[in-house]
Amino acid sequence: MSGGSQPVMRYLRTAVPMWVGTIFVVAGSIASIASVGEWRAARRFERDAVTAQAAVVGTSLDAASRDGNQSTRYLVMYRFTPSNGAALELNEEIPLELWETLASGDAVTVRYLADDPFTARMRSATPPWVPLLVAALTAAFAALGLFIARPGWWRLLVLV
Repeated sequence: MSGGSQPVMRYLRTAVPMWVGTIFVVAGSIASIASVGEWRAARRFERDAVTAQAAVVGTSLDAASRDGNQSTRYLVMYRFTPSNGAALELNEEIPLELWETLASGDAVTVRYLADDPFTARMRSATPPWVPLLVAALTAAFAALGLFIARPGWWRLLVLV
């Protein structure tokens, strides 16, 4: 190793705030971009989804266990015929309150994307504002990382 790179290597080994801030920037940016993508997909679904009537085939529950299922899941299986295909049977997790009111043969309304009927769902899993909130929080995380790492980056540029 040449003598000129020794101060740079020494600095890189001890520049903990720069490394932590850089990790914050990268992780926060990736999570923020992913959340914006999720929000855009949800907006597309709300804009383009078509409605169909489905028949409840059955209900079941997946009880909580120590083997990974942390909470009980309440499932409904329904059958519907999309506008461009054969009948489909899908499962969906729903809240307990709704699960208790359903019985086989009941009619429910589902929404799905016409070009992908497997996107069918009775209700949205998350409110539409959640991905935007996550995007804002993770962008703030990235900005904090930038604030922490920037002095270290400047010092590294001076050493190089």
